Amino acid sequence: MRTIRFLMLFLLAGISARAQTVWQGVVRDAEDNTPLGFCSVGVRGTDRGTVTNEDGVFSISAKSTDTLAFYYLGYKKKRVPVSVLLKDTVVLLRSSANNLQEVTIKYDEERLYKILLACKKQLEDRKAIKSKAYYQLETKINDKPVEVLECYYNAVVKGATIEKFQYKNGRVGVAKYDGRYFASMNTSKAIQNTDLTQESTYLPNTPLQMDLKSMMEQYKLSQLPSDENIYRIAFVPKKNKRLLFKGEIWMDKESSAIMKIEMSCDSATVHPFAADGLDKLGYVSIYIGQTYQNDEGPGPLHHIDFTYQFDYIDRYKADGKIHSKAPKRARTKGVVYFYDFKRPFIAPYYKYDVSEEDYQKIALLPYNAFFWDNSEGLMRTKEQQRSIDFLTREGQLLNFKAGSNSKVGYEDFVKTNSLAWSDSTRVIITHKNEDLINNPKPYQLKAQIYMDVNRVGDSVHHFSVSVFDVKNTYFTTRLDDKINCFVNIYFDIYEIERLHMEDKLEERSYSVEEVDEIYKRAVKTAERLAAEFVSEAQLGDNYDAMKKWNTYVSDNLDIDNIKTFKLNR
Repeated sequence: MRTIRFLMLFLLAGISARAQTVWQGVVRDAEDNTPLGFCSVGVRGTDRGTVTNEDGVFSISAKSTDTLAFYYLGYKKKRVPVSVLLKDTVVLLRSSANNLQEVTIKYDEERLYKILLACKKQLEDRKAIKSKAYYQLETKINDKPVEVLECYYNAVVKGATIEKFQYKNGRVGVAKYDGRYFASMNTSKAIQNTDLTQESTYLPNTPLQMDLKSMMEQYKLSQLPSDENIYRIAFVPKKNKRLLFKGEIWMDKESSAIMKIEMSCDSATVHPFAADGLDKLGYVSIYIGQTYQNDEGPGPLHHIDFTYQFDYIDRYKADGKIHSKAPKRARTKGVVYFYDFKRPFIAPYYKYDVSEEDYQKIALLPYNAFFWDNSEGLMRTKEQQRSIDFLTREGQLLNFKAGSNSKVGYEDFVKTNSLAWSDSTRVIITHKNEDLINNPKPYQLKAQIYMDVNRVGDSVHHFSVSVFDVKNTYFTTRLDDKINCFVNIYFDIYEIERLHMEDKLEERSYSVEEVDEIYKRAVKTAERLAAEFVSEAQLGDNYDAMKKWNTYVSDNLDIDNIKTFKLNR
């Protein structure tokens, strides 16, 4: 028995060494113990990695035999075996300040400007690369939490340009302040417009967006102490300080590749924010940091961290005059982290208007617990967790867990454009679309089968929901129980085919390509059957056809729409 026990333990230890485990730790400054936020953490010999949150905390999947590599600009690189984290989860990095080279070489007047031009060209010449992207944002007003947002995207990054930002999934928590919502409706679009090499109408400009002449006219450059392999250049506007960013840029001397840039503008007059109605914005400040560096040297865009704050002034009209209330100080912090380069997400199987704002997309696509449980992202800071706890008590959360999609109150500022199928609720059309009263087509019905497919290791996971497309459905005809019965049988046909698809997908494990083909067949069948029903039922006027299709629904879903809407003869 002793021998058997030893062999079993040896076998289990071997399995544990090969298995992926989620490891957590915290990265701190070795001198003063302050947390190092947005530190790069990677698994040596792989392209897996993550970044610490503002508390310096990280979570990463790795084997116990792996080694983690830590990199933070201005600090010495460090490699730590994963096994060490079992004993001590704190990783200390030492500043490379002792290696800084004092700037003693005298350059000609144009030298630093030409160095920045070389950096700009290097950015512009980079090839586009696909990646996953994680986006996190938190807003407070007068230090009270009003918004927490988390989203995942597919990104296409070319140098400093985010050419594409395709929504995958998201969730949000909101609370009212003084009886109203303050929401970052489309911050992702503003992030996408943050291009270091192209002039922007939404943000202050930088020296990398200028030619040599304009740069010399608009900016004063100075070289700061750095190690022997890095240029560190400060840039300060000579004038127009409310229209231009000031900051610092780090570059690799040999390749002219950007490693990091920090930009800020106080009292900015160019920004992507807008007040509602009579209200106006006061003081606006913006900070944006972009990091391209990783453990192996200059690389693609690694993460963007940003902070902006502004004074929001409520105004109202009384006695023929406009009056102002005391300003509210709104402060938003966020980060976008790019990872899994060349391995983007599988985009959701769903057709929608990609120009929709972030909040509308979150309200549109259903919650997928598996996706959130198995996706990489930043660990929440203690402050963020306190904010979520507050929003849970005082506000509302959407897509944070199953059943949190009630959207009650959410439509105060976001129009819900979709409804997930449920056997306990029926769709009721409450009003005609008067704007389309002269449309030659008296009505339009739209439903879809939403499916989210994700690769996790060697397996493929899928999640599907039948969705009623509210935005693209309209009626200019009569509205009565016949119409509502007609609408629900139409929607139920899609649910039946979704269930048939699910039965097929449960038969065995399928590849992504096979899942794609099964999905397409299900959609094609649903569309064909729905078209047959619409043609035969004639808006519910053909009772025999309605009865035939009602039986089809009842046999498959145990739902009697004719009985529900009291159309029995």
